[in-house]
Amino acid sequence: MRLIVSDIDDTLIHKGVLPPRNRDVLSQALTQNVRLVLATVRKYDSAMQVVQQLQLPCTLICQGGATIYDEKGSQLHQTTIPLELAHKIAELADQERLPLLTTIDEHNYYSAGSHPRHYIKATGTDITSHRAILHKSPTRFLVRGERGVLLMAKHFGAAALHVVRHYNARGHIHDAAITHADATKQKAVALLCHRWGISPDYVLAIGDSESDIGMIEWAGMGVAVENAHQSVRDAANWVAPAVQQAGLASAVTYFLRGV
Repeated sequence: MRLIVSDIDDTLIHKGVLPPRNRDVLSQALTQNVRLVLATVRKYDSAMQVVQQLQLPCTLICQGGATIYDEKGSQLHQTTIPLELAHKIAELADQERLPLLTTIDEHNYYSAGSHPRHYIKATGTDITSHRAILHKSPTRFLVRGERGVLLMAKHFGAAALHVVRHYNARGHIHDAAITHADATKQKAVALLCHRWGISPDYVLAIGDSESDIGMIEWAGMGVAVENAHQSVRDAANWVAPAVQQAGLASAVTYFLRGV
């Protein structure tokens, strides 16, 4: 193992809380010259809140693969949604009064009902129109609720976009993150591995949601936590205990031992 790539929410942490065993095992792995990457739908500032809990050097893949930051916080890569397409998405959201979050230059713009969970703190501004603030290409949209997700799929299903859904505990659609078609966690991890000269065979990737499936299938060691959506567990080589039981720590320990 030369690289560990972990999703954040419901994989590394649970409701904003980092299981101490996850940090301890990752710290031990880093002493064996293993790199750490956190791959998340969060943007940089809210991802850094987790890094501050972790207190370990790591590279960040943010906004589902739209941005990448090195261990010192320098941006290595960014992929945006074409402005013309973004305006069409914003127009639909305004017309249908959808709870939409738009991210431009690491700043969130929130229409009513689009704010993140209480334990995720991210810089942002409340707005009444998404079209009005689209002065340049965004890196991400995030639409809340099943109605909004289905409307976006109906109108933009054929567009050059990457759409990943997130589900609640009852299996219903909670929201969907929308990025450029090339902005995926898998492609971001592949870019970093090319940069560092690491083969996929030596990568452990672990996650719980649709956005993690690509990197889990791509990595030599693909892991889902027990609380993952069924489609993620089906894609994995191995299923670890749930996030509440520090499943990430179990997975890293399992594969570092070469079992």
